[in-house]
Amino acid sequence: MSIQDLLIVVGCEELPARYVQYAAAELKKNVLKILKGIEHGTANTYAAPRHIAVSISAVATHAKSEVKIVTGPPADRAFVNGAPTKGAIGFARGKGVDVSDLKVIDGPRGPVVAVEVQTGGESTVELLQQGISDAILKMDFERSMRWGNGSVSWARPINRLIVLFGDVHIPCTVGEVSSSTTDAGHRLFATPFEVMSAADWIQMLSNNKVIVERERRRDVCTAQLEDWTNQLSATIQDWDLLDEVVDLVEFPMTICCRFPDDLLELPPRLLVEAMKLHQRVFPLYNIDGSLRSDFLVITNHPFADQPEVAATIAEGNKRVLTARFYDAKFFFAEDRKKSLLTHGERLQNMRWVRKGGTVAEKVERLEAMSAVWSQTFGADPEILKRSATLCKCDLTTQMVNEFAKLQGHVGKLLAGFDGEDASVCTAIEEHYLPHGAEEKYPATAEGSALAFIDRLDSLQRCFELGLQPKGSSDALGLRRAANGLVRLLLNANVSLSFSSFLDGPLLDFVLARMKSHFQDAYGGDITAAVFATGLDCPVSLNGRMIAMQRLSQSENFSDMRSTFKRVMGLTKEHTNTTLTDIQWVDPTESALAEAFASTHDTVTQRLATQEYSAALESLSALKPHIDALFDAVMVMDDDPTIRHNRLSLLRAIADDFRHFADFTILST
Repeated sequence: MSIQDLLIVVGCEELPARYVQYAAAELKKNVLKILKGIEHGTANTYAAPRHIAVSISAVATHAKSEVKIVTGPPADRAFVNGAPTKGAIGFARGKGVDVSDLKVIDGPRGPVVAVEVQTGGESTVELLQQGISDAILKMDFERSMRWGNGSVSWARPINRLIVLFGDVHIPCTVGEVSSSTTDAGHRLFATPFEVMSAADWIQMLSNNKVIVERERRRDVCTAQLEDWTNQLSATIQDWDLLDEVVDLVEFPMTICCRFPDDLLELPPRLLVEAMKLHQRVFPLYNIDGSLRSDFLVITNHPFADQPEVAATIAEGNKRVLTARFYDAKFFFAEDRKKSLLTHGERLQNMRWVRKGGTVAEKVERLEAMSAVWSQTFGADPEILKRSATLCKCDLTTQMVNEFAKLQGHVGKLLAGFDGEDASVCTAIEEHYLPHGAEEKYPATAEGSALAFIDRLDSLQRCFELGLQPKGSSDALGLRRAANGLVRLLLNANVSLSFSSFLDGPLLDFVLARMKSHFQDAYGGDITAAVFATGLDCPVSLNGRMIAMQRLSQSENFSDMRSTFKRVMGLTKEHTNTTLTDIQWVDPTESALAEAFASTHDTVTQRLATQEYSAALESLSALKPHIDALFDAVMVMDDDPTIRHNRLSLLRAIADDFRHFADFTILST
C-alpha cells in the first residue's frame, strides 16, 4: 500500500475576516472525517481571504483490509435438520454472503453460525470523490449566500477547487465548480498557474503575491507595524485589531497616513473607535500615551511600497476618515447644546426589550435598586443614584447613534460638561464594563455597583417576561449579563451568595454560568470538586479554587488525593463526629487526634479571614498522621466503640476538607 500527500484547495471570493480561520478549521475537520480508517500523517491548514486549504501528509491510498469472524444466531436456531432457517438466511444476506458460506464455531454459550467478512480496503480517491462536496458545503456559517443560477450556498461564491493526491488530480465537483489543477494569486496577478504539490502551491502563491500561511502573514504584519513605530518614535496600543486585519489581506503592505491635526480636539476615544471600527487602521500614540494624527494602514495592495501608490492609498484613507471625523465633530457639538439629562427625556420613547417597557422605566428601576445595593459594594448612595439616573441618557445622542460603541463614554463627557461630580461621570462610563471577555473592570465602587444592578435588572426583568435564552440563541445577551454578575463580584471582592437574592430558574441559570466561568479558569475536575461544597458565593468559591489548584500543583498531590479520597470514602455513610468513651488503642490514633485538634482551630480561623490556601495547607499536613493510622490499624474494627471513634475522627477531618472540595470527585 503506497502513500501520497493530499492537497485540497477551495478558491472563493473574499471571505469576511471572521470566517477565514473557521472555514480552514472546518475543512480540515471534515476532510479528516472522510479519511477515517485511512492512515495518514500531519494535517495543516492554510487560510487567506480567497484561499482555504488543507494539506495532509503520507495519506494511504487505501484503508487497511482485515478479515473478521462475525458471529450470528445459535447453530440450533440457524439450521434445523440441516436446512437453513430464516434466521440463517437473513444473517447471510445481511453480511452479503451466501448461506453456504456460513460455518459453525464455538461461541461463549455454545455453537453459533459465523462468517468471514472482509472489512476496509476502501479507496482514498473514491472516498474523497464521494465526500468532498459535503465537507465543503456543510460548513455552518452565520450567513451564507447563493450566486448565479446554482442551488448551493456558501459564505461567498466558490470559483475554484483543487484536489491533488500526490501529483494526480482527482476529479471532484462542488456545486457547479469542477476541480482542476489551476489556481491564481492576487487579483493584480491574475495569470493562472498549475499546481503540482502543496509545497509548489504555497511557493507559487507567494510568487503571485498571496501569503496563504496565516501565521506567516501575521508575522509580516507585526514586523511592518513595529518597523513603522520605530521610525516614527510612536507606539500602538490597539494590537487586538491585528487578528482581524490579518484575515482581510493576502499580501500585507503597511503605509503611514495622517489626518488634520485640528481633529485631535475631538475626544480621543471617538477618533480611535472610528479608526478601528470603520477603517480597520491602527491609531498611533506618543510615548506619553497621547493620540497622534498619523496612523498606520495595512493594505492589500502588492505595490504599496511604490511612493505614488502609497500616496494614493494614504489620501483615500485620509479623506474617508476626515469626513467621518468632521461629521462626528458636528454631532458632538450638537449634542453639547443640551444637558445630558435633557437628552435623557427621550428615553420615554425608547423601547428597552419586547414587552419590557421603555429605557426610562429601566432607569427608574436602577434608581430604586441603587438604594438597596450601594452598601453591598461600599458605594456612596447619592452618587450611585445620580449615576443610575444619567447612565442611559446618552443613548439618544447623535454621537452614540453614529458610534454605538461610545455609549457610556459620551455620557461621561457630557456629564462632565454639565458639571456633574467626577465620580458620577466615571460610573456612567464604567457601568458597561466588563465588555465580553475583556479584562477591563470598573475601578470605582459606584461603577461596580451600577454595572451589577444594570445586569441584574436585565436578568430579572427578562426572566419575568419569559425571555430567557433557549438553546444556543441569546439575542438579549443574558448569558453575558450573568457572566458579568460573577465577574463583577469577583473583581470587587464582594462576598455574596447568589441564593441570598435569587431563586428558581434564574438562580439555576446564573449558577450554570458561574460554573462555566470557573471551568474555563480552573478546569472541570477542580470546579466539580469545589462546587460539591454547595457554596454559591463566587468569591468564596474562587478562593477555594485557587487553594485547590495550588495543592494540585504540588509534587506529592497524587498521594494526598488518594489519602483524602480514602478518608472521605470510608466516612461517606458515617455522619457522626462525636467520640464515645475515648480510649485510643494505638498511638497513631492519639497522634492524629491531637494533630487534628490543633489543625481544626487553625483552619477555622483562616477560613474566617479568607486565607483559603493557608487553611488547606494546614489540613494537608495531616496526611502523614492519617497514613500512619491506616498502616497501623483496621479502621473497621470488630469492636463497635473503637470502630465508631475511628470513623468519627476521620469524619471530622473529612468535614473540614469538605469546606474546600469533595476529593472523591477528583479523577486519578
